[in-house]
Amino acid sequence: MLSTETDNNNNNNNDNNNNKYKYKYQDLAREVRKIWGVKTEVIPVVVGALGSIPLRLNDNLRAIEVGIPVGLIQRCALLGSARILRKVLEM
Repeated sequence: MLSTETDNNNNNNNDNNNNKYKYKYQDLAREVRKIWGVKTEVIPVVVGALGSIPLRLNDNLRAIEVGIPVGLIQRCALLGSARILRKVLEM
């Protein structure tokens, strides 16, 4: 499963951010294990609103076997942000 969040974190805090997201979703992983009896692992996939990415994003995408290039993910995030800005500025 691929999920993105719009969060413009500074890339200097990559390990802290990865740990923050892993910790944030541990309860969900525990519930999935309990309900479906499967092995779970939290793998953060975070892309900033302007396309910023953590250094480990490629490794995380490989771990969940996503064949989407990182550049395409960044482009989608940036275009989504541009669309929101256009809508807000048209008001």
